[in-house]
Amino acid sequence: MRKGTCKFYNGIANDNCDKGINYREITGGPTFGIGTRLPCVIEGKFSKPKNGEKATCEHFVKPTKKELDDWEESVDRSIKQVSMAIKTIGKTGKQNGVIQCPACNGKLGFSVSPGNGHIWAKCETNNCLAWMQ
Repeated sequence: MRKGTCKFYNGIANDNCDKGINYREITGGPTFGIGTRLPCVIEGKFSKPKNGEKATCEHFVKPTKKELDDWEESVDRSIKQVSMAIKTIGKTGKQNGVIQCPACNGKLGFSVSPGNGHIWAKCETNNCLAWMQ
């Protein structure tokens, strides 16, 4: 969630927004320029339509200041928790293993690439920490 977008917008890597509206159906037309035709983005470089008209959506809702602040706080908290997990994983010296999740105290499984040191990790708890570098 960010300023200048609908609060249900979750990015065009997804088929539907959080309200269940299909991005391709609402914009129509060619794939090229779909991001600029979305009614979900009203500020920034993707707010001007290319290759077609800007679509409309009756479900568009701007996030409130509190929702934006809460979202930012949530993202900051997640970044700190992932950073803590990365440090802990590094201290293990292992390529694969399980550590205690800094977010929920559950089990966080991890794998470290021997080629570039990138970490893949996922907590056993639904909707908790998970990332891939």
